[in-house]
Amino acid sequence: MPQGNPESFPRGNSNIASTLKSSGFIISGDGSPMDLSSKQDMNDVNTLLHNQTIKVNIDEINNLNLILNDNDCGNAFFHEVIEALENKGLKITTSKQNDNLMYENATVITLDQQMIAGEGVAFIGPCKAGTANNSEALLKSMQTTFHQQGWSADSFAGVMKYLPNNDNEVYSAIPSDTENGVLPDSAYVTISFGTMSSGFNASKVADDITLSLARYQHYLANDSKDVTIVSNPDSHKQANDNHYLFHEQIEASPSFSSDLSFEVTKEVHYSK
Repeated sequence: MPQGNPESFPRGNSNIASTLKSSGFIISGDGSPMDLSSKQDMNDVNTLLHNQTIKVNIDEINNLNLILNDNDCGNAFFHEVIEALENKGLKITTSKQNDNLMYENATVITLDQQMIAGEGVAFIGPCKAGTANNSEALLKSMQTTFHQQGWSADSFAGVMKYLPNNDNEVYSAIPSDTENGVLPDSAYVTISFGTMSSGFNASKVADDITLSLARYQHYLANDSKDVTIVSNPDSHKQANDNHYLFHEQIEASPSFSSDLSFEVTKEVHYSK
């Protein structure tokens, strides 16, 4: 029986949880196999992922039908990010002010430099949080990876705006322009940058977007089948607060463990 050393587990696009289970790794105190339906055992799975690196091929990321959308982003900065992404082998469709987003099954990343101030970054996802859909998974991929790569980041459900309500104005979350501009089957996220500190430049942005997409692709290939989309999620947000509350299924997905790292490869796959 395998000794349960995580370093001996196969690397690549295999389902990590299934890999651990089939390896014969025993984690419970009574010697019984782990139960991946158990939240505690899933937490143990995430613990075992420490220092594991998953390789994702660039071709698999390109299957995500990537669109980069310029929304109030500096022209020079936007084009530097695009150039850096293309140099990595990514195939990108571009859009400006949400004018070219109407593609089926697209993955839309909007870059913005107007919504926030300071040296942090804000990720803006679906206005309705907790649905466990692909846009929420993309948002979680970005948040996890950027945190891992040293960014100070927050995730938000839509954008906040004063809206009239009878004789009063109410501060409410509304869909972003990107959310309003995509087709229903596309995944989307807006990345809003403030004043980036030294070392956080266009090249690093491209690096960390690429790693985020690798994590997202791995989730789609391996974990998404275990996630049920919630049409009417419970909301426990306080008034005037649109910080994103992820569904517990997304939080528990092994792909989003902060101890899991990704590497993008350009290996050529030959058909037999």
